[in-house]
Amino acid sequence: MKKTQVIMICLISVMFNYLIGAMVANAIGINPHLGAMVANGGGVLLAAFNIKRENSLGADVLKEIWIGKVMNTFYNDTSFITRSVDMTEFVEFNKINLTDIGADPNVLVNNNTYPVPTVIPTDANIALDLDTLDSENTMIRNFDSVQLSYPKMEIYAAKHRKSLFEKFSAKACHSYGPASNGTFTPVLEASGAVGPNGLTRLKMIDIFDMQRKWDELNVPAEGRCCILSPQHVTDLIFENIDLMKQWANLATGTIIPIAGFDFYKTNLTPVYNKTTKVKKAFGALAAPATDTKASVFFHDSEVFRADGTIKMFSTIDDPGQRASTIGFQKRCMAMPIRTKYFGAIISV
Repeated sequence: MKKTQVIMICLISVMFNYLIGAMVANAIGINPHLGAMVANGGGVLLAAFNIKRENSLGADVLKEIWIGKVMNTFYNDTSFITRSVDMTEFVEFNKINLTDIGADPNVLVNNNTYPVPTVIPTDANIALDLDTLDSENTMIRNFDSVQLSYPKMEIYAAKHRKSLFEKFSAKACHSYGPASNGTFTPVLEASGAVGPNGLTRLKMIDIFDMQRKWDELNVPAEGRCCILSPQHVTDLIFENIDLMKQWANLATGTIIPIAGFDFYKTNLTPVYNKTTKVKKAFGALAAPATDTKASVFFHDSEVFRADGTIKMFSTIDDPGQRASTIGFQKRCMAMPIRTKYFGAIISV
């Protein structure tokens, strides 16, 4: 609050207290001037109490403002993360409780054998701790001016929001990739010619081949998604530039739905061994001789996201550094609900 505003508020408060005090004193039969002085004295004491209370709450209020700015638009509408089931309501104490309800029931056709078989599902309760994401601290030497300026605060908050969401997205994308090639998790090879990077190019027929695989598995048609690696986006454009002019925004590399899949693009896709088609651990780097990045396929009803707490840690006005330091910790998770209806295409 500006100094002039504070002065004006104080003057108005004094005048108001004086008038009210005089009126009350006159009504009860005492000196109006004495009543006015008592009222203003009480007002000063109350103001002092409020100032002290406001100062004691100031740090918490400022933390809430900073946290709000970090969380504002945390989920980008164009991100594949939004194509998931939001299970935040099931989070308690940064832990989510899920239930594996077992296999789907078999269906009999023209049955004439009784009694009809009965299967008792083997439900299993699964309690998962949400991931803990910590952004590296930022030291701010003009902290007071930053807090009073929306643009400056937004810039610093945006840096932490971007870093947290990128790591969250990378963890999610890695978990969406199947662990290995399997009946319900096909890992296919790109069938194009070898490109300049020494890897086979992704072709449009490979996308349709994944569609055929999923059709055979009776994967629901609505909700099929694909996260393409940047290299695979380039491969598709290279295959037929004229055709891709109809299917893609060449300026951004965004591809419209093809073969029943909605497409997203990120450089955060997981790494696979080219020979075994086994996914490497999260954060593992690709060895060019043996590994390759994949494009990942998933169904949006088979993955979930969940939010927990977010905290801001701060050291304000550090005397040694002559600066303030802030950092954030977010609890969240995004992963498959079950290991079914996922896929990947790798270049070998």
